[in-house]
Amino acid sequence: MVLKTNLPFCHDFVVIIDTNRFFVSDKDSSFSPFFPHEDCENFFTERKNRPYVSFGKYFITEMVKQEIIQQKKEQFEIRYKKEATYWHLDIKQPDFEKDLNDYLINNHIETLPYPNENILSKIINRAIEKRAPFEGKEKKSDKGFKDVISWESILNYDYERNRIGVVFLITHDGVFGKDEIKEEFYLKHPSVKLEIYKDWQEFKKQEKIIHAELSAQNNIDYS
Repeated sequence: MVLKTNLPFCHDFVVIIDTNRFFVSDKDSSFSPFFPHEDCENFFTERKNRPYVSFGKYFITEMVKQEIIQQKKEQFEIRYKKEATYWHLDIKQPDFEKDLNDYLINNHIETLPYPNENILSKIINRAIEKRAPFEGKEKKSDKGFKDVISWESILNYDYERNRIGVVFLITHDGVFGKDEIKEEFYLKHPSVKLEIYKDWQEFKKQEKIIHAELSAQNNIDYS
């Protein structure tokens, strides 16, 4: 068997999902329960229906989680005002945090916590130097604070201790594809591979390859 990826010590991999590949606020047609991006939902539905062992740990960052909750609240406020005014209704705001937590639990998606407080000085220096993920036009501003917080969460997870060989980041945000982002990751995690995919279809192709290799490494037999 020819192994197509390089996982010298890995028995697992991590998938981190950015907001834009997990949830699209302006296309959200329901207040409750939580329903993610259609491609994301299809992936996790298929994953739960697999007849064989499923590797991989799936995450969203705490920043992404709070961003989604806030977007849900904003969308509700916009639509609530229109509906309430027209129909004279008293519509109670759903518990969006509980809705999202329920979805995460049901689909075995974990949350990467915010970076430690001692990272603050590093974030400040990054903002001053306008280093990615800060991405102001021609590096003339410090736009991208939420991306920076998510990136620091990703950067400071202990992959080595958890024997993670590959990190898949699923995002449509081009800033994470910059060379300086990958260079920073490899300086901190030289033995962990970082792969960035723009959509779920691209990732699903790679997942089939990595499943075969991990099964071989762990002596797991499945059809």
